[in-house]
Amino acid sequence: MVLPKLPGGPEFEYRPEYGQWVTPKLTKKRPVYNWYLFPHSYDKNLVHGLLDDFEARPGTITYDPFVGAGTTLLACKERGFSAIGTDLLPLSVLVSKAKIQDYDPASLKRTLEGFSFKRHRDTPDAFADVPLVQKAFRPALRRRISELYWQIQAISDETHCLFFLVGLLGLLVPLSKTTRDGGWPRIVRDKEVPERAVKSLFLKRMKALIKDVESRSISAENGAFWVTEQADARNAILDQPVDIVISSPPYLNRHDYTRVFALELALAVVETAADLIQLRYQTFRSHVEARAPEQDYPYYKTPASLQGTLEMIALKAKDTRIQPMVTGYFEDLYAVLLNLSKLVRSEGRVALVLGNVRFCGVMIPVDRIVADIGQLVGFQLEKIIVTRYRGNSAQQMGRFGREPARESIVVWRKVARDGN
Repeated sequence: MVLPKLPGGPEFEYRPEYGQWVTPKLTKKRPVYNWYLFPHSYDKNLVHGLLDDFEARPGTITYDPFVGAGTTLLACKERGFSAIGTDLLPLSVLVSKAKIQDYDPASLKRTLEGFSFKRHRDTPDAFADVPLVQKAFRPALRRRISELYWQIQAISDETHCLFFLVGLLGLLVPLSKTTRDGGWPRIVRDKEVPERAVKSLFLKRMKALIKDVESRSISAENGAFWVTEQADARNAILDQPVDIVISSPPYLNRHDYTRVFALELALAVVETAADLIQLRYQTFRSHVEARAPEQDYPYYKTPASLQGTLEMIALKAKDTRIQPMVTGYFEDLYAVLLNLSKLVRSEGRVALVLGNVRFCGVMIPVDRIVADIGQLVGFQLEKIIVTRYRGNSAQQMGRFGREPARESIVVWRKVARDGN
């Protein structure tokens, strides 16, 4: 790929060494980090690099408002810095919380030895009545998974319960008739997993996770802390101000994580299909099914860098849902940045990993637009780090040709005002 020239303006800088850090490629091989991954997870080196750039010191508190699979929290823990994570998706909170726990591997082994793999015909179905579940598992296989789920729920030690639940959730796709094709769950008709595989796969995965725990040694002797809870980044309230924000909002690519992780949510989070749909409506407006929050933002004005793009999309898009989705996405990011402006200390830093996208042939410079929105809420733009250029979807390239899309890190500083 021939790299295009950087846009004009001194705020843009190209740092290709960050290119491999904004993808989950390296993370897939990292113990504990790889217990669970999201399609757009970044690597711990990105967090460590930004902490160094921002000159983090003992006592620094980092916040990730889109905690995802917990990379920011775990990377901060490795460096001894406190971190707080929030996410609207309960699965993210569950997975992140499991990763940052301190475990005793010997105790985990004893808990694993206590699991029973006897068949019970009267075991209640642990899954919610989500349509994908019916297609993904035969009744007998669902019963075997449910038997393990209820045993995990009966574990009295909360950290052990989290540990084994994350282990089981990571097996749902391998055990099912689904695969994640480009991030989306897709039914594979000829994929058939026998019931007897449940025991062997569960034991193999849990032993591997316990081995990961044995290989790590992270202490919190300096009084640092790591917590995560469910909250909406648009209006989250924290108990204390933070010094640094390192996060990646959902990309404007129409990926709906309530669909991507429907099996996991159906087992561990929601009780009915209606619950899942309601959660989908509440999510960030990076996909067409999310709905606008009830809160209004009277001071938000569409940036000039976005206005022309919206007009082009309105003219070219056959899907009438695209333009409202794009409008809502940036309005949601305004709400997030406005909220962060209240949570970050003076002279604190905010870094968001973002990807530009293209719809109906129109390239949307997400990084540039969001940089402008950050300045609307009072942040001072420091730089836009261009980490790499990505291709477009096959559909976009087939219809409109190839146009490289930037993947960037937008960095702001909160400047002290009026003596604060």
